[in-house]
Amino acid sequence: MKPDSVSAQAFSLLTVAIMIGSSYLIYVQDVEEMDYDMRVPVWARNQQQFHTEQAYSFVLEQGPYELLETENEFDSVHVMIPYDLPIGEGGASVTCSIGMDCAQISLAYWRPKVPTGRKVPVIAEF
Repeated sequence: MKPDSVSAQAFSLLTVAIMIGSSYLIYVQDVEEMDYDMRVPVWARNQQQFHTEQAYSFVLEQGPYELLETENEFDSVHVMIPYDLPIGEGGASVTCSIGMDCAQISLAYWRPKVPTGRKVPVIAEF
């Protein structure tokens, strides 16, 4: 039996490396396409489809609850919170010191329609 040449051995090693590499790539692709029952892990969020075609945000995955309706068109609750600023800040702190409306922060939050006693996160912005 004739010993294999160096080029034949290199070809064999290259073939084995390609087979192992392709198996690994298939495995990685399957891991990235997993359907997560809970939140999407941080390391996989870049694979999610974000909706950016409108002026407001969307969640990555729709939950089981609907939005609780309110009296405004956005179905949110707004709370105005007054706050004090030092005069050196200028702007709203100056208008408040001369008798005009004092500065306020608008806090808005959205709640889902859930059964009584159910604890869920809410979305808030200020």
